[in-house]
Amino acid sequence: MPQENSFFSKCKNQITKCVCPLENLQGMNYIALTINVGSSSENAKNAGIAHFLEHMQMNFFDKNEERYLCSAYTDFYSTTYYFDVKDTALECVIDIIQNILKGKYLEMKDIEEVRADILDEYKAYEVKNRNSDFRILLNGTDYESHLSIGNQKTICSISENEIKAFFKKFYFLENMCIIWITSTQTLETIGDEWIANLKGEHGKIEENILPYTETDGYAIKNRQDNGTSYYLYRERNSDSESINEDLLYVIQEFLKANMGKVDVEKIFLSAKQEFIKITIEDILEWKDICREIENLAVTEIEKRYWEFLKEEPIGYNCNSLREYFINAFTFGDMIVKEERNIQKDICEIKKLFAKENSIKILMK
Repeated sequence: MPQENSFFSKCKNQITKCVCPLENLQGMNYIALTINVGSSSENAKNAGIAHFLEHMQMNFFDKNEERYLCSAYTDFYSTTYYFDVKDTALECVIDIIQNILKGKYLEMKDIEEVRADILDEYKAYEVKNRNSDFRILLNGTDYESHLSIGNQKTICSISENEIKAFFKKFYFLENMCIIWITSTQTLETIGDEWIANLKGEHGKIEENILPYTETDGYAIKNRQDNGTSYYLYRERNSDSESINEDLLYVIQEFLKANMGKVDVEKIFLSAKQEFIKITIEDILEWKDICREIENLAVTEIEKRYWEFLKEEPIGYNCNSLREYFINAFTFGDMIVKEERNIQKDICEIKKLFAKENSIKILMK
């Protein structure tokens, strides 16, 4: 879970909360409930159980529901339930969140019906992601055997009792984070005590970060239809050491202006592991990209960064905030950007590219 700071704090019930009131958001709320458990907490016998549990928890949702939208996602380290809800239905969604914490939806639908849905999803996932660049990055690592979808054998064998046991082990209040984006008016009207008043069990958080085989600065090459992508692996010790995504955007625009078509982004793997992904058109050379980034003028890039933040401040539009609702970790990275030491961030990126990176060719 994110460390406590001016945005994240612990409630009296031990849930971590992050409340973001916005002046320009009227009548709508965006809520993310993140549980700090994903496929990294599974073993060979129950692979996919965190994702299966997520589906069981979603038994309440009716596709014809008009008062709110709801979706959910499970990755290696977290399970997140998302809600887009109008003020008029906020109490309804708060009740749903409470029921998720209590596990009241686990017997709402026959498990075999849920299993059939997951098997369909598994088949579609295999077709869609078999050759995806991110899947390829996991080849030969512990992540490859911990894909959140699981495998066909375990999906077919997971029992209702196993799901309930997994729920009891990981769905406790200390292991949860609620992010609530709302209007200043709504926050003033109802307050945020509803988060602290949620009931559930208590437990002890167990951190389990899967190892990744490469070392910092190791570049992985993947030939694609739209050019060539390179992935620079990086480990970090804390949230404050994460790659600054807004800074990557500023560097991307600088490279585009000086070199040609270049896309730069961060890929989040875990709270301690991430990649910088650089996609370049065929006429560009990787070594030239590295040299250009090595030679970045720190003061110039810092100036451009602060100019960018003036144009795109936190809460500039709510859709950009919602893009970070992958889980509480990535949202934490995003909202602390005005507290960053930008010159240090720039130097960290330069250092990563300054190494004489070996290149592992994944696809030709």
